[in-house]
Amino acid sequence: MRYCEEQGYDLAGLTEADLPKIDPRLNADLLNAITLEHALSSRTGYGCTAPEAVRAQIERFDAAIEAARAFAENPIKATAEAKTK
Repeated sequence: MRYCEEQGYDLAGLTEADLPKIDPRLNADLLNAITLEHALSSRTGYGCTAPEAVRAQIERFDAAIEAARAFAENPIKATAEAKTK
């Protein structure tokens, strides 16, 4: 990070040519590992930022909103339907 600051750019600005200047053990694979997409998708726990997990959370919220909407429209019918499930 300090190298990037000294060069006047962020991690996304790193090039393959920059890597040996930082540490000779670094290679081009590192550039793929530090992308935003990779960082997000590598989080796999509950409530994580992986795109698949976020889509699943959105589906759960949509279902909860729909259930609340159904209850608000007809609370007696929605309560009876919920008891039969």
